[in-house]
Amino acid sequence: MPNVPSLAEPTSPTTGFQRKIRALGFCWLAYSALLVAFLITVAYQLRFAPEATSTADYIAELLIFLNWLHALLGIAAAIGLLNFQGWGRVLAIISSVLAVPLTFPIGTALGIWGLALLLKKENAAAYKALSSTGA
Repeated sequence: MPNVPSLAEPTSPTTGFQRKIRALGFCWLAYSALLVAFLITVAYQLRFAPEATSTADYIAELLIFLNWLHALLGIAAAIGLLNFQGWGRVLAIISSVLAVPLTFPIGTALGIWGLALLLKKENAAAYKALSSTGA
């Protein structure tokens, strides 16, 4: 009988880790695209609003600006993660930290998952190995 690998055989840790990184990258891309769509809708609605006059209006504008920054950072992080670039990990960590307080509940969950995946010591070493080989 020929030696055929079983489908039940475990994958190598690197392959499983690559899948997790790719999943995180795709989640960041989808989440950031939805955030951009939401912010475009908010910007369209705000063009009919009167000029900002109160402190609450200025705080709202600051939060909108931070969310734009967060969305663009998330897209860049997703591109870096999907290509296993070293800078992608750094941007994903920064974006994950921003997601926890800014975008509850989905962004918070994505941020916690990203931080748990990317900051674990053995995962950091595995990502560094992936980024140096250009997997």
